[in-house]
Amino acid sequence: MKILNLSNHKLTEKQIEELKERLKFTEIVELDKEDKKIWNQLTIENYKKETKRIMEKYNVDSYHISGFAPAVVYAANEADNNMKLFCIRLF
Repeated sequence: MKILNLSNHKLTEKQIEELKERLKFTEIVELDKEDKKIWNQLTIENYKKETKRIMEKYNVDSYHISGFAPAVVYAANEADNNMKLFCIRLF
């Protein structure tokens, strides 16, 4: 199973270890450099478009979501109903 780190930061080794050992994810996918920059600069005007684009770009089974509160909520609502969401943080 693959999980996308949909956040502004890289996961720590401890977080990666937990995702792999306890939750059985086989691959942790990071946003590419451009998407990481966009995710870090979301605004009320562009968050829906950019969040949807990013979610459609990466073929994953789950998300670790953290960041701009409207985008986090939007991503959680857009995720497939069968998909597991982890570490949802709003700030």
